[in-house]
Amino acid sequence: MQILVADNNNHTRHIICQLLEAEGYEIFSAETAIEALELFEEHHTPIIILDLVLVGMDGIKLLEKFKTDDFTCEVIALTSFPSLDSVIAAMNHGALDYLVKTGDDLETLIDTVHRAAERIDRKRRVQTELTSMKKEIEQLQEINNNLTNSTRDQLTGLLNPAYFDEAFNSEIHRASRNNRQFSIVVVRLNPSVLVTGDQFEVRAIDGALPNWSKTIHERLRKSDIVARYDDHTLSIILPETGKAGALLVAESLIQLCDEVTQVVLGEEIEIADLLQVGIASFPDDGDNKDKLFDLASKRSTDSDSGTVH
Repeated sequence: MQILVADNNNHTRHIICQLLEAEGYEIFSAETAIEALELFEEHHTPIIILDLVLVGMDGIKLLEKFKTDDFTCEVIALTSFPSLDSVIAAMNHGALDYLVKTGDDLETLIDTVHRAAERIDRKRRVQTELTSMKKEIEQLQEINNNLTNSTRDQLTGLLNPAYFDEAFNSEIHRASRNNRQFSIVVVRLNPSVLVTGDQFEVRAIDGALPNWSKTIHERLRKSDIVARYDDHTLSIILPETGKAGALLVAESLIQLCDEVTQVVLGEEIEIADLLQVGIASFPDDGDNKDKLFDLASKRSTDSDSGTVH
């Protein structure tokens, strides 16, 4: 481990360097504040032994600069002129310890250096562990993003059909086991209505669908499951919701989509021309996915556009 020894006394500095080299440390020595700063900037020494009386800068200010440049470094303050004010200042600015020079008796300094080295080792281990944990978190986030992307429709951000089917079957199993109810809402989108763009006509639903999807997803409960079932169909599972509740939800969604449509496409486009909605409820309307989904789909195609059945 590297140590910077900054002391204006040649004899003291030489003795400290010899002792620390004998302990196995790599030593850089400086006589002035400028030399100390240059060596620190070049080598980023984790431990600094700092004489508080150096040519070129006040020792406390130099200590503050070391800790500002690298708050993880450990600074041991040395002085031949101890005072309560300098002790308080040194410790407040992050010094590990404050030692008084006592001739060639530097045993306390060596013990303090060993303590500083142990702290540096602990910091490095913690940093290594944190870096490793950060990489693991990033990897998990990437995996989660990949899974999320693989289960969602790219245009709308809603769940895809495969995920919806799995969730549908899980909800049937849960409701059956606990003797509960739930409903499904099927929203049929009309692809034949066109709007005129700057240069060509486009399908109205292509312009409105992303905004519809965002609005529907935001207004429903977190427990509700919304999917883009195919190019022309949105499907919604409403847990713990009977037929009356599903009707209210569906009618509310039609109103929301109408408001979005007027903003996105203009008032000349009627919501009644763009979508049809049908619902089915478990267990009243069926006890399996096919029955419920087929009935809700049939009701959407049998109903007038912009209404719910």
